[in-house]
Amino acid sequence: EASATHFEAIFPMMRREIRVGDVVYARLKITNSHDKSHGLHLDAGLLRVLCYNLTTAFTEDDDAVSMRHVGDTASIQRRMRTQVGVKLAQIMPFVVAFGDAAVDPFPAALRTRADVLATLEKAKLAPAHVLKAAAVAWDMDGALSQGDTRGGLANALTRASQELTYAEAASVEALAGKLISQGWSALRA
Repeated sequence: EASATHFEAIFPMMRREIRVGDVVYARLKITNSHDKSHGLHLDAGLLRVLCYNLTTAFTEDDDAVSMRHVGDTASIQRRMRTQVGVKLAQIMPFVVAFGDAAVDPFPAALRTRADVLATLEKAKLAPAHVLKAAAVAWDMDGALSQGDTRGGLANALTRASQELTYAEAASVEALAGKLISQGWSALRA
């Protein structure tokens, strides 16, 4: 996306081992518009070191973090400092939810991976090509792929996102984060 600058800050000092050998770092994704089509935007999330998967922490107030800036540097700096603190505070609860998702099995109505992926497609939460890639990527990390769990689905989605454009990947990472934060109810459109 040529109209914006995107960068991610990884915080190795905020390292958490969610299971033996499975480490996550806090990360902030920052996007800044070049053409005033949107403002400065922050997203908190995790980098799963094992497979370089990025998952965006989902919160209900994500829009509150977008900031328009039109020359008032001092104001935007104050707001940025505040919002960075807000976003970093969202990380630890998300890490806990991430660990919980790794042991949350498929709901009774969705017995197989194909059922889960078909539900995502039917709800139009992800395009078919992403879901096909997720099906292939599901077990790429062996036992650390988290199997037939909500965490396994989130991992498969973020694995599949690695081959997408930046905008598509951001959408898939956000979906994975929503699954982590909201549980299986996130499968409803």
